[in-house]
Parts: sequence; structure tokens; C-alpha cells
Amino acid sequence: MRLNKLSSVLGLALLLPAVGWAQAELEYTFPIAPGQQAYLSGTMGELRATHFHAGIDVKTSGREGWPVHITADGYVSRIKISTGGYGHALYVQHPDGNTSVYAHLQRFAPEVEQWVRQAQYEKESYVIELFPEAEQFAFKGGEVIAWSGNTGGSSGPHLHFEIRDNYQRPLNPLSFGFDEVKDQIPPTLVSLAIRPLHPDARVGGQYQRQQFDIQKVGNEYQIRKPMQVYGTVGFEVYSFDRQNGSLNRNGYPDLELYIDGVMVWRQHINRFSFGASKGIYTHYNYAVSRKIGRRYAKLYMDDGNPLDFYLPGELKGKLTFTDGQQHSLKLVARDTYGNESVLNATLQGTGASKLPSGWVPFSNDMGYTVEQNQFLYYIKDAQGCEKNTVYANRMQYAPEPAYVVGGYTVFQWDLRRGLPDSARFCGVEDRFALKMQVPSSGAFTFYDKHATYDFSARSLFDTAYLESDYAYDRERDLELFTISSPTFIPLQRNFQLRMKPTKSYNQERARAYLVNGEGNYRYAGGEWENNSLTFSSGLGTYTILSDTVPPIIKPYWVNREEFRFRVEDVLSGIATYEARLNGEWVLLYYERKASVVWSKKLDESKPFQGQLVIRVTDNSGNETIYETKIQ
Repeated sequence: MRLNKLSSVLGLALLLPAVGWAQAELEYTFPIAPGQQAYLSGTMGELRATHFHAGIDVKTSGREGWPVHITADGYVSRIKISTGGYGHALYVQHPDGNTSVYAHLQRFAPEVEQWVRQAQYEKESYVIELFPEAEQFAFKGGEVIAWSGNTGGSSGPHLHFEIRDNYQRPLNPLSFGFDEVKDQIPPTLVSLAIRPLHPDARVGGQYQRQQFDIQKVGNEYQIRKPMQVYGTVGFEVYSFDRQNGSLNRNGYPDLELYIDGVMVWRQHINRFSFGASKGIYTHYNYAVSRKIGRRYAKLYMDDGNPLDFYLPGELKGKLTFTDGQQHSLKLVARDTYGNESVLNATLQGTGASKLPSGWVPFSNDMGYTVEQNQFLYYIKDAQGCEKNTVYANRMQYAPEPAYVVGGYTVFQWDLRRGLPDSARFCGVEDRFALKMQVPSSGAFTFYDKHATYDFSARSLFDTAYLESDYAYDRERDLELFTISSPTFIPLQRNFQLRMKPTKSYNQERARAYLVNGEGNYRYAGGEWENNSLTFSSGLGTYTILSDTVPPIIKPYWVNREEFRFRVEDVLSGIATYEARLNGEWVLLYYERKASVVWSKKLDESKPFQGQLVIRVTDNSGNETIYETKIQ
């Protein structure tokens, strides 16, 4: 085990309140089993679906209850308990201005645990956030501050551990030199993608993003398939890192891209702001992730990207190739420990051919897709058709084919010219569902017969082209309200959807639900006003359902030491739960993943005895009461 020493750069008086700290030099120690090899299931900066991972996830052999050691001298500055997120979490302030975070804990050190429980009883709430006085709970580096668990949004027992700077920005814990983590494995490069970023750009002759498999040859990575480019394009990479003894696909901080020996892009994730964390939706290709489950990191600054850990240069990674020449590409991936992987490949500049060959991205005989602000309509075996018409802006247009590939004729329409409502190709008329062009720069409201959509000025990262629809499902007797995109797009924040149903509903119990599939519904809520239901919405299909079935309460055991119940609801979900013994409130821990609540005493020496009442309500206001007597 190595203890990493960091010296404070600023005087402590500038960083912390005067709490009697005597040293300006700290020793940082690993929080789980110091001195023994550690295994990680997550690293700082890793690309999660909705956020950058803010710390490291330390494996605990699939078990709870490992002692958690405070990483350095400090005092507990914040305690938070929630049913999701970090679950039971401790925040520790250190003399150098840094804060360490320990999450998904099973329980705290005894003196902290009892103080928190007292506060929970006083507030009559399991969910709580507390800010102890400075030095109320002070610990020396290496002392046990808690025990590891699986609380909150954790998917399995582990410790989530962070180190933040004095602005509460996450830092990379692995840069603190913990010898417990062994890593001699360089990142693995899997696939490179090239994406057109201008209407005239082409990849392999098409206005389509294309992926290229990366192969390892000896100690070097190569791409054997020709990569033909024309115009302004951006590159993306799918890759991951591993540490010794672990198969988990983790993240790494550094990526560099060189064209003809000149660095044109660099990414260095060493810290980030939580306020900009939703920028991850612009950092990786969101649409591709939704389609195939892989998060390709963009090596260019996409529109709306607020992140600041790039050195993109003036071109922001958007590179133009129009000379028809060959160009060398070099991609360097480097983890925290300096392990490095290098891809060397060749780009072939081409012209804007009307007859590209190779990959065919279409499977239906006809249809359309939207790529950025370009509308691509494709139709099979359409060569030789004399007249093709697009209807937009209440006018007719006669577009020329952009290119023909694999028997498909592709027409390209710039949506900034207006939204096409229909088209006629080869005598076949097709109508489109695109109804709204939503700007990212300001508030926007769209009125439809069955719904109104209110977007705030910060709902989107970039302009979106959206479809809306209303349908009645006679078989299920459901009204379906749909707002969608031809391709998956991320939202920076939800918008307000006001549904105007044609059916009558019991407004006391009826609420909005997201339709996830046949018979799968997720509660979205909402408030009724003038026979319209308004709620905070994302993209998808919604319906209105009435939940009249109360929650289920099933006892596992009830005795003088503890009572434990299963609580669940079949539709709208659990909203509140409460236990009272002889009229006095009793703390219930709630594990949402397992649908279980169980009691925690304020005074362990006093047995539970008397009349017990458990009360559970769901999000539609249905209530179930369970009563029993503990002898």
C-alpha cells in the first residue's frame, strides 16, 4: 500500500473554516481493504447512459458489510439518505479543500448512525439530508467510517468512492496513486465511426454515418476496410479499459486524434462540473447507443456541447477533406496509468459520386430517416422515374437524386428549408409525420388537436425535428398520444405535454403513463385542468390509465425486535409508507429494488410491543392499511 501525499497549495484559512486542523499535508489511503489488491467495476469519467461516472466503484466480492476506511483526515460535512441515487452516503471535508464521498453504504460508524437515526425520528422521515457541525464527527485517515452496502440506485453490493475539489467537481481518484489498483492493460479499441457533418459531406459516397471494425495486429490496431471521405466529417470511437483481474469494461480519461501527424483533437477527463453532466448526451452518439447499446465517444464538438475537458482547436474536430488525396489517421487512447493503445489507419479522399458502392443502410422498399438537419428519402428500384415531387411550405419541388446505392435511389432534403409533408416518387405518394421544428435557442409551443407541447429554452441541445400522433386502440380501449423523432435524440430537460383526451376519466385516479410495450406502463403523473392532463414529459407514447387497486402489504415477520414487510403496487407505484406503534412513528428502511420495508429502533434496548399499523399509499391515492398486535 502506498499513501499518496498531497500538499495544500493555498492557505487553509482560504479553504476551510477554522476547525483546528494542524496539518497542511495529507495522506490518502484506499477506502476498502487498504494494502490488498482492489478490483473495480467502474472508473471516473466512464460513459454511463445519463451521466459521467463521478468516481470509482470498488468491488466487495458481491457482499455487503466491508469496513469503509476514511481516505484521509477529515470531518463528516454532509449525510444523505435516499431511496435512489447514492442511497446511504457520507461526505467528508478534508483540510486540503477536497471532499471525499462514500455511497451505497449499509450503515455508518456507530456515533454517526445513532445521530442520524435520532434526526430521522425527529423529522419522521427515512429520507433525510443533514449537515453536521465542523468536527462533530472527525476521523483520522484510515479509520472505519462506515460499512459497504447496496442502498439506493446500486445494482449490486459495492462502494462508490469519489474525491471532489473545493468547487465540488469530481476528480479522478486513480490519479491519487493508490497501489491497491493494478493496471498494466491498455485500453481496447473496438470500432471507429465517421459521420457526415455537412449536407455535401459523404462517407463511402453516402450521407450516412459508417462504422469500421478495428483489428489488433501485434501491438498495434488497424482498420483494413477502405475509409472513403469527402467534405466535413467527424470521427467517433467505441472503446473501453480494463484493470488487472477484472473483466469489467471501464472508462479511461485520454483520447488524441492526429491527421497527417497533426493533433486535431484531445480529450482529457480529469474533472467535470455536475452542472454540465447532462452534456454527456452530446459527448457520445446518443442515437447509436439507443439502437445498438454502444456508446461511441465523439472526437468533435457537437452542437450544444457544454463540456470543457477538450482541446479541440479551431476546427472543433470537424475536419474537411476535399483534395481527393490519402491522409494518415492516428488515434491514441491512454488510461490513468499511462497504458496506451494506438490505431493507425488511412483515409482516402474522394469526390461526391452519384453512384457509391458498398454498404446499403436500408431494409424497407421505401421510407425516410433524418440525419442532423437532413431528410433522406429512399426508394428501391426508382431509377428511370421521370418526375419526383416533394411537397413542403405549400409548394412543390422537383428534387434530383442525391445518389443511388444498392438499387436504392436516395433523395436529400435540407430541413432548414421547411418540413416536407408528403412526396410522390415513381407514382407512389407517401405522407410524413414530421410536424414541428423545435429550436434549441428559445421557448417553443406547438398546438395540435389532441395535445399541446411546451418546450422551455433549455429543453434541447440542438434543433429537433419531431413527429406527433394521436390514435385510439380499440382492443385495449386506450388513447395513445405520441411525440417522437425519426431518430433518437436526447433532451436536456423534459417539456410539458398537455393531453386533450376525447374520453371521460375519473380525474381523481387517472394519470399519464408512458407505454413501454404491450401491457407495460410507467407512471408519469400529471394534473387535471379543464379536462386536460398536463405532465412533465420526454419523447415516447403516453396514455391515460386509472389505478383503482390499492398497494399490497405482505408481512415477512413481525416480532419484538423487528418487523419486515413486502410492499408493492401493480400500476402507479408506491408513493408513501408509514409505520406507527401505539400511535408513535417508527422508522422504516425502504429498499425499493426489493420492494421491502423493515423497522429500525431508536432505542435498541426497548422491544416493539403493542398495536402496529402499517399504512401504504400509491401515486393515485389508493391506500392499504395493515394492523396487527405485537405481544
